[in-house]
Amino acid sequence: MKPIFTVDAGEYLVGEKLEQRGLRVWVPSKDTGVDLLVTDQAIKRSVRLQVKMSRDYSDKDSGKIGAETEANGFFSAWIERLRKDAADFWVFVIVGAKLKKRQFLFIRPGDLFGRLSKLKVKKDRPQHFFLWIAKDGRCWETEGLSSDDRSKIALGKYKHPLRDLTPIVRDWSAIEKMLGKP
Repeated sequence: MKPIFTVDAGEYLVGEKLEQRGLRVWVPSKDTGVDLLVTDQAIKRSVRLQVKMSRDYSDKDSGKIGAETEANGFFSAWIERLRKDAADFWVFVIVGAKLKKRQFLFIRPGDLFGRLSKLKVKKDRPQHFFLWIAKDGRCWETEGLSSDDRSKIALGKYKHPLRDLTPIVRDWSAIEKMLGKP
């Protein structure tokens, strides 16, 4: 039986961070594809968030790659759903094994749809993708990459504009701008 008075752990972590930034967080009573509604203090503007959480898999990567990544998360999504998603942002949360290390990534569903649909062609099932955050802060979508390309990521030599998600790592300002917060 599913409890009715709890929120998902990822939603809680995102909500906690947003409240620390002076924003208000609201939890819908029904699942409509929006996990959190965020408003400014005056409740004049709002942003809808879809939250996805993954444990950190960087400890599972051996050798140079595991040593050079800060966090590695596994996610899945129906690509077609992204095209008409109700959320303004999808927030990906990667939680370290001891819960001290948390990474947050923010992306508009349309942008994620554009990137994934150019990288993958399967639309009849959920698409899996891995987000790797290197120790230097760069972030990559790595599903389907060769071991040579993964090694290039670890060495800081990989380049691919569709797979480079570095600008969305810890970019709380994207939400704050929509709410008119300087």
